Amino acid sequence: MWLDGQVIGVWLEDKKRSMVEVLIFEEPDKRVLAQVEAEAQRLGRFLEHDPVVVQIRLYPDDLYPKTPFTMARRQ
Repeated sequence: MWLDGQVIGVWLEDKKRSMVEVLIFEEPDKRVLAQVEAEAQRLGRFLEHDPVVVQIRLYPDDLYPKTPFTMARRQ
């Protein structure tokens, strides 16, 4: 996810729960949180979720991209 020209996090789609999960790299302030929420809602509608459930949280330290399409936990 981009904000003001910088990558601030990543998003994941959970089709079963019609959810867009956003993992942010640093603790966001209220302005950033509002913008991320709005963008995640737009993304969810684009992905044809109705209603859209948005979950925003900090990126876990033990999570890494296993492939371009899946995430895995460090062991």
